[in-house]
Amino acid sequence: MFYTYVLFSYKDKKLYIGSTSDIKKRLKRHLAGEVISTKNRRPLELLFYIRSQNTVESNSTDECERIHTSECGDVPLTHVN
Repeated sequence: MFYTYVLFSYKDKKLYIGSTSDIKKRLKRHLAGEVISTKNRRPLELLFYIRSQNTVESNSTDECERIHTSECGDVPLTHVN
């Protein structure tokens, strides 16, 4: 499984979109300040993630989220709260 995920930064009020094969491990790294891209943007909250069967599907979904388009079709989202 591969995951595309969205984090919200309470510091700068912006979103971070990433992808990984291990969502729990990656989130722990973000929250611990071990990821350069989000290190100085903590605290962070995981808003949702999308589970994919392969990296190609995950990356194409990630790209759709980045450009904020509705051309991605029906994508199953998992909301986290």
